[in-house]
Order: sequence, then C-alpha cells, then structure tokens
Amino acid sequence: MRKIVHTVGLISGVVVIAASASAVPGDTSPGLKRSADCMLGVLQTTQGVTDAKIFSDQSRFCLQYRAAEKSRWIEPTEFCLQGSRNATQGPYDFWAIFPGVTPPGEDPDIHVSEAIMQKWNAQCGVRATGLFE
Repeated sequence: MRKIVHTVGLISGVVVIAASASAVPGDTSPGLKRSADCMLGVLQTTQGVTDAKIFSDQSRFCLQYRAAEKSRWIEPTEFCLQGSRNATQGPYDFWAIFPGVTPPGEDPDIHVSEAIMQKWNAQCGVRATGLFE
C-alpha cells in the first residue's frame, strides 16, 4: 500500500479541523481554544460542509466533518491534534488520514477539504496535513 502525504502550500492537500468553545476541553490552552474556534468558524461558513464538530477524550482532541466531494468514505473526515512546538501559542499540528478510495486512474476529489485546509493554515494558527493510505 502506498502512502501519499499532502500539505497545502507544498502539494495539493487536505485537512480539516473544527471546534466550539463549549466543546474545547477546559484544560486546553487559550491558544488552542482560539485556533479551534477559528477552525469551526471556517467549517461553518464553507459551502459543502456538514456535521462539523469537535470531540475529545482522554487521549485525543479531534475535529470532524463531512464534505460534498466525489471522494467519500463511511466515517466523517477527522483531523486530530498531533502536537505543537509551542503548546500554549501554536502553530498546532492536525493530521487526517484519508482512505484513498478512488476509482482506478482518477485522483481523489477533495476540493472542499483543500479549501478548508488552506483557510485554516492561513487564518487559524494551525498546520493541517492530510495523508492518504
């Protein structure tokens, strides 16, 4: 199985993140809360995005959404926090792994996710990266 890494600005890529102030864990840094709120705002104003939300448990802090793209999978697209070089200020790294379900000979259609990732990287203090399996 081949893996392809996509990062906006280097190679066409995808990453998506969302959050709301009430869903961000109480022990989360103010910088991460600001970034997550910004990311949710992008998701809420991007045409073709539904079911945007944030969730966290004791081991993960993630954002989910569904996009109106040709490439689709059963589970929502999910971007999880991977860390930050500066935990209180960011930029924060969020990664998503896409199943790479695409008809033979076609490139994945992730145009909505690409637009979201570009906005997040430019506006929200994050580095969003999508990986294809």
